[in-house]
Amino acid sequence: FEKRRPLQVRCGLELLRRMFAEKVPELETEILPCLQDMLMDKTIGDSSSLHRLGADVLLEAAEEGSLGREGVKTHLFPIAMTMLASEDSKVARSWTQTTIKLISLLETSDVEKTLLPFALENGEVSKSADQRM
Repeated sequence: FEKRRPLQVRCGLELLRRMFAEKVPELETEILPCLQDMLMDKTIGDSSSLHRLGADVLLEAAEEGSLGREGVKTHLFPIAMTMLASEDSKVARSWTQTTIKLISLLETSDVEKTLLPFALENGEVSKSADQRM
């Protein structure tokens, strides 16, 4: 089962892409929380390609308007922030560009409440600029 898990996640992400295009009503309330659980599941391993696909599918939905501003704030941004904090650097890198693009889709107050504390906590501000992560 564990060897098939990445394939199942990949298929699920492709299905999610279609669901966004079709504007399935249960998407934000039921499916996105499941997606977060899947992406955080250790059985998919360090598959940065799966995380890249997940990030791309979600960003695409946000940019096309399939996932409204509230959905970005409530579901997508927390997923991205969780993945950025991953101990696996490949996973964190997979979500970096998505997070940067998401910032423009959020209200300033939302960025201040979520991103700034994260950046201060993880940005190693006490080090010189060339020594930071």
